[in-house]
Amino acid sequence: MSIPFVHGERDATIIAFPVERVSPPSRSTTREAVVIPLATPVTPSEGDDAVSQTSSGGPTANTGDANPSERVRQRARNVALHALATRGVSKQEIEERLVARDLPDDVVQEQVSTLERQGLIDDVELAANLVDKYVVRQGLGRRGAADKMRQRGISPSVIAGALEGVSNEDESTRLREVAQDRARALRSLAPEVAKRRLFAYLQRRGYSGNDIYSLVDEVLR
Repeated sequence: MSIPFVHGERDATIIAFPVERVSPPSRSTTREAVVIPLATPVTPSEGDDAVSQTSSGGPTANTGDANPSERVRQRARNVALHALATRGVSKQEIEERLVARDLPDDVVQEQVSTLERQGLIDDVELAANLVDKYVVRQGLGRRGAADKMRQRGISPSVIAGALEGVSNEDESTRLREVAQDRARALRSLAPEVAKRRLFAYLQRRGYSGNDIYSLVDEVLR
């Protein structure tokens, strides 16, 4: 490249010499790991204890738990609420569920009392619902319904109170309906065989033997 001189002198030639470029310092692409402590502890799954691990893989005590007894109470509540979420359960069923988890007796009783105060356990209400289920929808007799409720751990006095609403007339009407429905499936059998099977079927459903005797011949005609 050339540039003109002043006062008409000839052009001077400029020679470009190589210049060493200075590169900016390279930026490291490696970032340091930043450890952020969790503000909220991880909640153990229902029924399990929280256990931390050492670097060697062995369990250590959870030093972040300042009150182990409170953790046991919370575990008991988790177990109880998990059971209540699936269906209505009786007081005895909740107690059995908690005892099966090896929880201390005092914690079990404390939790059951708390659930009763909160209305989450109510054997009277449960018994009323079970009468509707067993008697009205499944067609069981009063004795059959009572047997089912006893298996659920409901006390005899609560069962008796729940069944007071089922009158003798209701029982007789339901017995006839159940007997007629079953008899239709037995008509192809010999009379004595059909009678014997119908009688056994109605007895298993919790109806009185005397009531069954007076009805079997009639519905099988």
